[in-house]
Amino acid sequence: MRLAPLFDGKALVLLTLHRADLIKTKCWALCDRAGSDTEDLLRLKPTRDELLEAMSWLKPLDENPEWPNWVERKIKRILEVQAKGIENGFST
Repeated sequence: MRLAPLFDGKALVLLTLHRADLIKTKCWALCDRAGSDTEDLLRLKPTRDELLEAMSWLKPLDENPEWPNWVERKIKRILEVQAKGIENGFST
């Protein structure tokens, strides 16, 4: 995982995940659990390329034979929501 500076002060330095890694981890959470991850991911406004990269990264990370199809369905749903410009009232 790559880190990016968020704040660099005199006595405190804050780092966050690099954008690409943040999107990947948020996609992983979206696929792995139920919760607020859809809204969080949409607020990051990932590009199609970022989502497709995350999908490729995620597919081999679970032993469940259904995992790759599940990941693909969830990411495609995010792409559909983005294409329609829906921010609230979506279901995944």
